[in-house]
Amino acid sequence: MRVPQPRKEFTVTSTTASYSASARAGSSWLTAGRVFAFDAATCLAMGLALVLLSAPLATLFGLSPGLLFWAGVILFPSALLMAVAAWRPQRLWTLLVVIGNLAWIAASIAVLLLAAPTAIGGAFLIAQSAAVAVLAWLEGALGA
Repeated sequence: MRVPQPRKEFTVTSTTASYSASARAGSSWLTAGRVFAFDAATCLAMGLALVLLSAPLATLFGLSPGLLFWAGVILFPSALLMAVAAWRPQRLWTLLVVIGNLAWIAASIAVLLLAAPTAIGGAFLIAQSAAVAVLAWLEGALGA
């Protein structure tokens, strides 16, 4: 006899729309695996951009090229962890990814407050922190 699996429901609400999706396997396009895979891909892309373009981005953002370079390097093992979580969702991987994302947000806020970036650099830090926060929330809500 098959035991029914409980449904995990979540709702994202904005001023213009309300979306509801189910995290039950097969019932929604938004799954933990897809969110982890998207996070891994964006993490890899950001890591490549920060490593390969650290000097011009440093000028644009008003941040140290070394800070941007090493932030990019840190993203490579993070992307690997997220890819593993996408491939084999488990509670441990979910926890590690969410904690890592929260640490990234905290570090970004610290850089914003302590490094005096340009207006573009500050906007970039805020925007990417918000995006990472949304991913962390989705991963926590949908994760194994």
